[in-house]
Amino acid sequence: METKHQPHTLLVIGLTGNIGSGKSEVARMFEQLGAKVISADALAKDLMVSDTSVRKTIREEFGEESYLSDGSINRSFLAKKVFADTQQLKLLNSIVHPAVIQSIEKQISREEKTGTYSLFIVEAALIFEAGIENMFEYLIVVVADEEDCIRRVMKRDNSSREEVMKRMKSQIDQKRKAGKVDFVIHNIGTMKELKGKVEFVYQLLNMVK
Repeated sequence: METKHQPHTLLVIGLTGNIGSGKSEVARMFEQLGAKVISADALAKDLMVSDTSVRKTIREEFGEESYLSDGSINRSFLAKKVFADTQQLKLLNSIVHPAVIQSIEKQISREEKTGTYSLFIVEAALIFEAGIENMFEYLIVVVADEEDCIRRVMKRDNSSREEVMKRMKSQIDQKRKAGKVDFVIHNIGTMKELKGKVEFVYQLLNMVK
């Protein structure tokens, strides 16, 4: 999109953060406070299975092995292909991102009409990588110590350090992202401290809407 989205009563916010930063936990906290939150990553996973056109193109570009016999995504197969080859990752993103963006725009439009929420937060790891930052009035990034991020992902996904590092290299450095956003939430310390930071940003956003 070329221009910023212009809602009437709805504030549309992008929430990003690199792998292992705690972005999803922050998203849950915003949701508990009363914001409408959708996950672009969850949308992408769903569309890779439910969208006929997306599924067909992935099969054509990456092979039948991209899907398991039950029709679900063969995540380990695709991950090995795309995180080892930047061009393959770009290709996959070029297939999936347009469908995700279209779905997000539809949900924003629907929420503008219903008026149920005042804050609409899109949790997305690749806001800058996908070039969709202009969809949002405000941008938030969650940052954390890199070693903490690596440990979290290794534990969560049962991945090796090397696998996590490959995934990290596919994302823009979090310091660069911090210089491009309106709010930076530092995930350093306890969950209580993190919640306090989220509540503070939530209050600020409610003041400016």
